[in-house]
Amino acid sequence: AAPAAAQPIVFHGAGTSGDFPYPDYPREAARRRIEGLLTVLAVVQPNGAPLRVEVRDSSGHPVLDHCAVECVKRRRLWPVGQVRHYLIPFQFTLKK
Repeated sequence: AAPAAAQPIVFHGAGTSGDFPYPDYPREAARRRIEGLLTVLAVVQPNGAPLRVEVRDSSGHPVLDHCAVECVKRRRLWPVGQVRHYLIPFQFTLKK
């Protein structure tokens, strides 16, 4: 039997070492006044780079979902360690 996947933990980035920039607001979403909340699942390799990144709970807006996934894939780096599973919340809110 295959080993069970690790239970993901919610990751906020505060109080940890690593590089966790927040994505820029997508221009198309800002122009269309789209806001949303989503959760991304990231499986992090021992070297700190994301191995797999996918939307766990969608914002309902593909442009926001895609932006968050690409940010985690291309711009986030965790400290070296074991394989980790994180749930990463993103909230896209326009300034009023």
